[in-house]
Amino acid sequence: MTTKRKTTALKQLEILNKRGFLSQENLLELVRLRTGHEGETYFISYLKKHLTSEPIIINDFRFSVKKSECQIDCLLIYQYKCIILEIKNYQSDFYVDDNQWFIANNKKQIRSPIEQMNNGKRMLAELFNEEGIRMKIDGYVIFTNSQFLLYNAPFMSEIVFPNRLKNFVNDLNREQDYLSDWHNRIFEKIKSRHIDVSTHEISIDFDVDSLTNGVTCFIENCKGFMQVKGRKYVVCKSCGSIETMDQAIIRSVKDRRILFPEDKITVSSICEWMGNTISVEKIRKTLSANCVCHGRGKNTYYELVE
Repeated sequence: MTTKRKTTALKQLEILNKRGFLSQENLLELVRLRTGHEGETYFISYLKKHLTSEPIIINDFRFSVKKSECQIDCLLIYQYKCIILEIKNYQSDFYVDDNQWFIANNKKQIRSPIEQMNNGKRMLAELFNEEGIRMKIDGYVIFTNSQFLLYNAPFMSEIVFPNRLKNFVNDLNREQDYLSDWHNRIFEKIKSRHIDVSTHEISIDFDVDSLTNGVTCFIENCKGFMQVKGRKYVVCKSCGSIETMDQAIIRSVKDRRILFPEDKITVSSICEWMGNTISVEKIRKTLSANCVCHGRGKNTYYELVE
């Protein structure tokens, strides 16, 4: 069972949030993406702990059928069926009126999670048809947050509320999970249709000049910057967290690459990005030890090995 990976947009917004001021629009997008990621991460962790049946599990499956793109949060392949799971981490009050979903405090309409799940079922059925796969497809919407409340909730077995999550997983544990080479071939066909980067992923606009150079803290919710502590470490000036210089350098390289994927990694660019917090010699040594070096002299640049 793989872990839930953050989208590029979420990674970019988290980096920008530490190095500058996000616009109200980008801040709301950060909250939305982070909330969704946390919900899916929680559910995957819950499955790892409580699921005793052994289906094939595919997380964050994105694919395209007839020029239309679809993303499925979690897909379970059992002996006789596939199960689509649409995971929602809603944290406030909602209500349903004539099959339309609304946020309670501002009456803003949202797309129905049931429709999202049913759309995933339809598109997966299309993919199965193209690949010659014959298998039943079920679907559920999983609400993970105990603070979620739905007024006028429709009576539907496809909806799993937080207080029913344990029962739902117990039901999964009773599913028949004898898998053969045929199921493995289905998995390979599905995996071959996976799209790594969504064509719909938003592009984050930001002002390069507004970014603050320095070594940001590695703690997710800390917006502090780090300073050198001794010969091997850096320490956060806000929360006191400590990490090695090597870790800070490689993390800074990864952050810069996420924001500027086309830029070459050079000693001078990383030194500037880190606000000259760590010496040029140390940065060069760390890059040489962890990257592939290209070119010579002033034309030297590095490619991070992962």
